[in-house]
Amino acid sequence: MSRSAIYEGPKSGHGSRGRAPAGPGRAYGLLARYRRYRGPLENLKVTREPAKYGYAVGRIKVREMGLLNSQRLGRLIEADFDEALHILEEADYGDYLKGSRVASDVDAGLMRFLQDLYELLREITPAGSHIAEFLLDRYDFHNLKVLLKQRCCGEQNEGPMLDLGTLDPEALRVALENPAKLPQHLVGPVLEVLALPEITSQWVDTVVDRHFFEHRLVLAREEHSGFMEEFARTSLDLANIKILLRAKNLGKDAGFLERALAEGGRMGKVWMAALVTQPAEEMLRALGGSRYAAGLLQFLGVEDEQIRLTDYDKRADDLMMAQLHQARRIAVGVEPILGYIRGRENDVAVLRIILMGKLHNLSPEAIERHVRRLYVDKERL
Repeated sequence: MSRSAIYEGPKSGHGSRGRAPAGPGRAYGLLARYRRYRGPLENLKVTREPAKYGYAVGRIKVREMGLLNSQRLGRLIEADFDEALHILEEADYGDYLKGSRVASDVDAGLMRFLQDLYELLREITPAGSHIAEFLLDRYDFHNLKVLLKQRCCGEQNEGPMLDLGTLDPEALRVALENPAKLPQHLVGPVLEVLALPEITSQWVDTVVDRHFFEHRLVLAREEHSGFMEEFARTSLDLANIKILLRAKNLGKDAGFLERALAEGGRMGKVWMAALVTQPAEEMLRALGGSRYAAGLLQFLGVEDEQIRLTDYDKRADDLMMAQLHQARRIAVGVEPILGYIRGRENDVAVLRIILMGKLHNLSPEAIERHVRRLYVDKERL
């Protein structure tokens, strides 16, 4: 979809694409793919159109050398601010951050990098693919939340709209005056918010975020990518777990969770909603039987029935990056595209943590505690 226009109704072609017959290049058949892919077999779906993704993957592979690795990360953490900028001159980020002196300079430079990254994504995305929308529509949902809070809650300080998505932010603002002109996947959350008996900032976040996670799962299915679908399900589950834990701390009931939790994850929505009635320790034990126990839930503690969520976001991000690392084992397909873009986005988040920490005179040890896992490294420092 063009970023410069808002259209009525869903995109043409959604749900109408069948699977193309297997093309040439038998090296990308099931046996060859499985030899490279070491994730769960049930997640593997063969790319039947290697030529469809070949150009995009070729463009990406030559750029992967510019991703952050643990060696460069260690140097950045130990350096002072000016030295860190000098180190980044060796990487793809240097030109964007050159001359930065204050926090706003860092943010502006990293924003320019993301704009160029997404322009590359749009340029290489195969015709008929949903990869770009899958990766970028979170910015559209973010902008929608900002606009709804301004319109319905009178909140003017919710942060800026981000010109990084598939929709022009100002066009989205105009279209919100007539929701029927919005893209179909944005009509639902807008109408649901407007129908709330009391519209609060919390409910705007809750409704729009739920629609975002459910929509992204739809896009993954339409891409016919098991890897994308698993990524969407995992991120949905992690968002649901955080909602459940926060709801427990705030004393919310099961009815709230049934309206707040997204559908489509590996963990049942009704089952999760019922857990909020249990004591915090018992709730965590029940969640401990999930696939997320080892990498996430085992680090949570309880004090006076309050669950400590200090490190939740960082550990959830690390878990997602560990899942994305599998994409590097796939020769051609959706996987390396998704992995590369998310890896670059993760680099941007890591660089912001490091550079902002240095501007605020944090110690290297304090900065390192907040740094996320890198895409290119199996193990972080």
